[in-house]
Amino acid sequence: MDQYDVVVVGGGTAGVVAAIQSGRAGARTLLIEKNGMLGGTMTVGGVNFPALFYAWGRQVIAGIGWELVSATLAETGTELPDFTNVQAAHWRHHIHIDKALFAALTDEAVLDAGVEMLLHAMIGGVTANGEGWDVTLCAKDGLRSVRCRVLIDCTGDANAVSLAGFPVDQPEECQPGTLALRIGGYDADALDMARI
Repeated sequence: MDQYDVVVVGGGTAGVVAAIQSGRAGARTLLIEKNGMLGGTMTVGGVNFPALFYAWGRQVIAGIGWELVSATLAETGTELPDFTNVQAAHWRHHIHIDKALFAALTDEAVLDAGVEMLLHAMIGGVTANGEGWDVTLCAKDGLRSVRCRVLIDCTGDANAVSLAGFPVDQPEECQPGTLALRIGGYDADALDMARI
């Protein structure tokens, strides 16, 4: 059974940052992601415009997430929004990034931090072992088990927490996901909006 200091479940924004920080700190780290690419909502989810690094005209959030966004913008030559205009609508402070490039740069940063990653994999079981956790993974090549001292759940749905047997509070009503898309090839005036 492979032994890790840290296993991070979920390769979205939170999981990527947790795994990179863990790897940079020298911990043997495994990052598990159910999809074929990292980045979560910003890549696979198609909501590729992070926001709120700035508030009231000054930067309030930095760190690894900002490094990844900045690197993506540098590669594409994209300029930042005008954060000094504090009266602008909230959406005008979103930073539009190229999601494919962001995914590639995220892969590179994860690997540069010495993190092992396993794509197309999900957790199937979590058991406490006295010194940490035994985690059963379901990957494309079948089941496998790993052991870790620290297990970080970044699934967004508390999958690892639930499988470990801990209680999970689930609200009666959840916020729906944001869909971002662009459509064309139609005459907007000819649409029957009442019927739609």
